[in-house]
Amino acid sequence: MYITVKKEDSVISILLFIFNVFLLDRGITQIPLKKIFQVLVPFQKNESAIRMGLSREIRNGMLINKKHNNETYYHLTDKAINSFKHWIKTMDYNQQMMKYQLSDWNGTWNILMLHNSNAEKDYWDELIQTLSRLKFGNLDKNIWISPYHIPSQIEFLQKKYQLDKNLFLFESCLNTANTPTDLAKKIWPIKKLGTRYNQYLDSLSTVVYYSDTKVRLNGDELPLLYSYGLKLFEIVQDDPRLPIQVLPSDWLGIEAVKKFTELRSKLLPKAYEYINNILGD
Repeated sequence: MYITVKKEDSVISILLFIFNVFLLDRGITQIPLKKIFQVLVPFQKNESAIRMGLSREIRNGMLINKKHNNETYYHLTDKAINSFKHWIKTMDYNQQMMKYQLSDWNGTWNILMLHNSNAEKDYWDELIQTLSRLKFGNLDKNIWISPYHIPSQIEFLQKKYQLDKNLFLFESCLNTANTPTDLAKKIWPIKKLGTRYNQYLDSLSTVVYYSDTKVRLNGDELPLLYSYGLKLFEIVQDDPRLPIQVLPSDWLGIEAVKKFTELRSKLLPKAYEYINNILGD
C-alpha cells in the first residue's frame, strides 16, 4: 500500500502523527477536544480550522466523537488504526531493504515474468502496486526486475492471486551493453529521486534547534518532526533502495535518513515532554 497525505498541513494528518509517534505505544486511542486544541498550538491552527478538520474526518471514518463527563473526546476508528499498521509495515520493509542496500551485491538480478496475464482482471492493479512496493522495477511488458532475492514474497503473490502457472522468478546477470547503473536509471526514477534527496538535505540544513534544557516547553519540536519526517517518508516510499554499487557516486539517500535520524533524536525528548505536560493536566 502506498501511503499518501491529502494535504501536508491538514488537521487529521497532524493529529494522526501525534497519535502514531506519541500516544499509540501507550495504548492511548482517544483525546479530549480541549487537549487537541493545546497539542496543535505549535502548528498555528485556530479552533475553527481544527473543528472543521475533525468533522471532516468523522465523515471519512477516521474518527468518532463521544461525550464523557460532559467533555467531547475524539477516538481513532479501526480504519485509522489500520492506517498506522500500513505505515509501520512500510517502514519495517524499508528498513529491511536498507540493510540489503548496504550489503555486498553479487551483480545478479532477480527477474519476474508474468505469463499470459490478463490486465483486465480485478487484481491486476493491486498486483502491480504490490510489485512496486516490493521495489521491483518494470523492465518490459510483464517483466519486472529487482537486485534482491525475495522468493518468499513471490510465493505469497503466487498463492494470493493463483498465479502458480503464470508467475515465474529466476536470476540472471543480464549481460547487456548497459552498466548496472545505466540500467537502473532506465527502470527507476534515479535522477528525480536524487534531486528530491538533495533538496531535502538542503532544507534540513537550515534547521537550527537549541536543546537547552532551560528553554520553555512550547512544542516547537513538533512541527519540525512532523514536516521533515513526512517529507522523508514520502521520498522513501518511492526509493527502490538499490544496492550502493548500482547508484550514482553522489547518491545522498542514506545521508538524508542519517541526518533526519540525528535531528529526530534531539527533538523527541522535548516533544514528549510537551505532550506529556498537556495529557497530564
